[in-house]
Amino acid sequence: MRRNSSEPYTIKLSLGKSILTAGDINDHIDNDTLSYKFWHYPELRVLTKQGDELVMLNSCNSVRHILTIVVEDSQLYVTCSCNKKVDKLCHHVYYALKHIIAKEGTHFFRSIL
Repeated sequence: MRRNSSEPYTIKLSLGKSILTAGDINDHIDNDTLSYKFWHYPELRVLTKQGDELVMLNSCNSVRHILTIVVEDSQLYVTCSCNKKVDKLCHHVYYALKHIIAKEGTHFFRSIL
């Protein structure tokens, strides 16, 4: 069933509550997201960090969306302001998470807790 990308999507974190790998992310994409070629190199800027919630500006060229990440227990909840109808992750969130892991490492979400 398709959902709106502004509704929280859940990703179970592996190896406890703070590790997200590229393999984990790949389990949460569909063919539409995988074939999208525009958003491969997002620029991310932290807007706010409060408790277990991180809000980031996720932009590529002149297009900008708000990415919200919440870490609770061993799960990650993500939303995107693009409001795209998706089955799993929208391409904005997918490439942002890949970028975070590549730049900050798989333990990045430990810092949100």
